[in-house]
Amino acid sequence: MSATVSYSFKDFQPTAWTVITDGEKYPGTEIPQWIRNDRTGKIYLNEKESTIRVNCAAFVVGTPILHALYAISLVAEIGAQIIRRFAISTAPLKVKLLNTGNELLRVALLPIAIVGLTLAATIGVFNPRYGRQLYGSIESVIYKTGKAAPCFRPNATSAGIDGDAKVSYSFKDFQPSGWTVVSDGDKYEGIEIPKWIRNDVTGKKYLNEKESTIRAKCAVFVIGTPVLHALYSISLVAETGAQIIRRFAIAKAPLKVKLLNTGKELLRVALLPIAIVGLTLAAAIGVFNPRYGRQLYGSIEGVIYKMGKAAPCFAPNARAHGAGGPIGRRGAW
Repeated sequence: MSATVSYSFKDFQPTAWTVITDGEKYPGTEIPQWIRNDRTGKIYLNEKESTIRVNCAAFVVGTPILHALYAISLVAEIGAQIIRRFAISTAPLKVKLLNTGNELLRVALLPIAIVGLTLAATIGVFNPRYGRQLYGSIESVIYKTGKAAPCFRPNATSAGIDGDAKVSYSFKDFQPSGWTVVSDGDKYEGIEIPKWIRNDVTGKKYLNEKESTIRAKCAVFVIGTPVLHALYSISLVAETGAQIIRRFAIAKAPLKVKLLNTGKELLRVALLPIAIVGLTLAAAIGVFNPRYGRQLYGSIEGVIYKMGKAAPCFAPNARAHGAGGPIGRRGAW
């Protein structure tokens, strides 16, 4: 999966900045929310330089610790991705090798990236906007997203602490249900078959895949789940550790909120062994009852990881297949 924002050498060069006066404003003020990088054209938050400077000062100290954890998470995620790619992807071998090479290069660059991020934060203490630009660019090249400082990226959408899951889950998501084809919605590419079916209990939409396709995927996950989710568990533990450090070091939320969110995250970590067993059982159920097994698998992943991991196509409103196949093509993996 490629990054939403592409990067080039221009993203690492100093530049002038232009305030976007005809765009969005900060809530309750007339201050423009965005400034544009004159070299790349990308837009960044129009934060006070003093705010960026303080954040950078914190990252001078925190970057080696946080990114040691993020590095562990990245290595585990890439390990799982490589296993999935060579186990189930139908892409040509040349493409698999190329994508794997790109990922292993990112892993190899991690030590250099951590040094670079620390230097970028140091630069940001003296030249806030340029330091922020460097930090956000390095994080995005290595992780394909913002990690310690998502607000340092172009088109920033989150401060990165205590974000909520995009889809909420309840006991209804674990109950058997009837299904209704969404006939008046999107169609699969090149055919007139509706792309979505709706769970009659929860109202959530899932891909309208053939039951034989779901059954085959579930059969693979009966075997693959313990291996894949052992790696995803390592990633989650590392990410949770970094999140807790950031929360108590820089978040301005009340202590009660910090403790509550930390408790929720530690509960998810504690539930990992049970979740892996549950995911394996869900996959086994999916071999005999494909739609219900898929629903269970996607719900467990959503509760634990707040997103689809081994099987993103099993989640409601799926936007990706685990092996990288096109989401608009029926039968893709």
